[in-house]
Amino acid sequence: MGRKISDGHFGSSSVVVASPEKVIMIKCRECAKLNEEDPKFCQECGKAL
Repeated sequence: MGRKISDGHFGSSSVVVASPEKVIMIKCRECAKLNEEDPKFCQECGKAL
């Protein structure tokens, strides 16, 4: 989850900073395109991942 940052100089204003998400990518054996984890087929060449 993000963390809240407040700046005392500007009263009660605050900014919420989101935590980075880890993205898992799978490299196609045929064309070497990086695909997201969910698809069963390469988004570039259509071969099965």
